[in-house]
Amino acid sequence: MLKAKDKFTIAVTVMCSAILILAVACSIMFAAFQASKQGSTTISFHEGITIDVSGIDGNGLWYYNNTGSTTGGFTMTSGAVLNGLALSPISVTVTKGASEQIPCFVRIYAVITTTSTTANLTNFTLGSGVTTDETRLQAENDFFGDIKNTNKKSIAGTIEISDLNSATPLLNALSVFSVTEGGEPSAFNGEQVQAYFRIYASTTDGQWGQGYSYSFSTSN
Repeated sequence: MLKAKDKFTIAVTVMCSAILILAVACSIMFAAFQASKQGSTTISFHEGITIDVSGIDGNGLWYYNNTGSTTGGFTMTSGAVLNGLALSPISVTVTKGASEQIPCFVRIYAVITTTSTTANLTNFTLGSGVTTDETRLQAENDFFGDIKNTNKKSIAGTIEISDLNSATPLLNALSVFSVTEGGEPSAFNGEQVQAYFRIYASTTDGQWGQGYSYSFSTSN
């Protein structure tokens, strides 16, 4: 457990206005929340594609835990002290718009950043079967470049889905940091951590239009 001086707490924020540069962004306001179990929300795209996304809530907030473990539950508790931090895995279930004849392509783009210049950010890892895309879309590249912090990482990947109603992991759980009893103060102490991801879906690989954005943020 972190010492009192080393603890910091969760706060919900509105996503940075820079996210609006992402093409056809869905406008989502991030309201205050109560503790709840890990959930999902349904989003719809053009071409008749509808997908359920797990690991988020209907207000666009990314689930997390305050232990740093990538296993077990991921909940959101306003004002919770962070003795560690892990972000929930993200998976999708296509409920409409996919078939063997007309598959659905889903893309995820994720970013994590911190104001700490000494903390080591863990690399994101994509779900099994998701192909890493080394090239960001122009809007994604602009968004990444507009983040003022120098300590930041991102990942992008796509997957083809032809089966309806079957969950597909896009992004694995990410342990941002974990602190043990009597350990050294965390390099994240007193610093802000922000994470964003964006989901796209299309029946044509590489032609991404409308997308939906979600976020996580801490403050001390």
